[in-house]
Amino acid sequence: MPASIRLDRRRFLRMAGAGAAAGAIAPFLPIFESGVSAGGEFPHRHVVFHTGNGTVHDAWRPSGSETSFTLSRILAPLEAFKDRLVICDGLNQRVFDTGPGRPHGRAAAQLLTGFPLTADSDGAAGGMSVDQFIAGELRDRGLARTPFRSMELGAFRVTHEFLFSGPNLPIPQEADPRRAFERFLAGAGGGDGATVDPRIAQRLAERGRVFDVVASQIRGVEGELRGSDRERMQRHLAAIESVQAELAATAMPRGACSVVSPDFGGIGDPRSSAMYPVVAPLHCSVARLALACDQTRVVSIILGTSGNTRLYPTWLGISDEHHDIGHRAGGDSGMREKQIRIEEYHAGLFRDFLTELDSVDEGGPGQSLLDHSIVVWINSLADGGHGMVNLPVVIAGSGGGVLRTGRFMSFGGASHCDLLTSLCHLMGLGDVAKFGDPSFGSGPLSGLA
Repeated sequence: MPASIRLDRRRFLRMAGAGAAAGAIAPFLPIFESGVSAGGEFPHRHVVFHTGNGTVHDAWRPSGSETSFTLSRILAPLEAFKDRLVICDGLNQRVFDTGPGRPHGRAAAQLLTGFPLTADSDGAAGGMSVDQFIAGELRDRGLARTPFRSMELGAFRVTHEFLFSGPNLPIPQEADPRRAFERFLAGAGGGDGATVDPRIAQRLAERGRVFDVVASQIRGVEGELRGSDRERMQRHLAAIESVQAELAATAMPRGACSVVSPDFGGIGDPRSSAMYPVVAPLHCSVARLALACDQTRVVSIILGTSGNTRLYPTWLGISDEHHDIGHRAGGDSGMREKQIRIEEYHAGLFRDFLTELDSVDEGGPGQSLLDHSIVVWINSLADGGHGMVNLPVVIAGSGGGVLRTGRFMSFGGASHCDLLTSLCHLMGLGDVAKFGDPSFGSGPLSGLA
């Protein structure tokens, strides 16, 4: 699998010797290569929507047959989209029981990579995550030349790593939806008469000057390095130059997309529990805009860690930590009820996100942004007690008709690596035989596509 060029934040800051400039650049490192829009008029998109701490399986699992089923209590908020879903039961994260690391860190890092950890560290994934693989392949095959290769958003304090551009190369998520909007949508939309908000243009220009300083200092020390250190520095320089090009592309209005900024006025600390019901929907709105304006084809929204310690006091009346609730839900009826209520809330967030995607018309009935997407709601745990049997997975959208929806499928203990392989196939990468560690998978899920 091709590995993306990524900036290792700590190594870069240590090696570049850029002083204050390095500190200023740090928040802007997780940015990808630039490009131009390509592909069909209505491209296909891939979205990961993650919530943590598992579920209550018997309150999540629908009842009935593959095509005639009733949604469960937890999934009931998705009733309006029932015929546009594929609910996947019976998937196990088999790779979880191998390799080093603590349970929540393993669950997170292995969820989208399909590889065991290489060390006792949350960031020591054994491979690339499926979102990044899809983004890279779409670009390399000329199927997507968007300004941004991918978008990564996260709410609350994401203390475990989920997304990786290669082995041991975690990708951080942007926690502030306002900053995400400025970064991904500053110059999108409006056609020939479009203008960029002067405040955003000034901020982009300032960031560009920071990159100029850092790139100049890297070139100054490059000649003094040898071997692998020199090669590593050259990769950092190439990534910096790519970011510079991306900033230039972002500052220019493109396409015929109409961008209306969401209301960011209610945001305090975007990582606090109190801001979660504000930040999570805003992330979804920014993601919808970025996809609709073809700024990217691949989005990951990480709404919590594998072991959330988030509180839900004001909007759910739950003052216990989610992590503690998950662990006790198996034997405490009160905690079980709280876990179900939290999962119902997340189902409502997912429903609202699907509603936003479906509101973007891309050619008439059955031709919305949702219809042209594969949106995967997944949890890194089956239950809060570190269970890995029956991971809860809901797929929405048909990817332009490649996925037959309106189904409830049980895969009888199949490896979740086979789901990752299927996600590649659904995005047109049918030559991917297996994704992740091949010893834990057998190929795409039978009957899904």
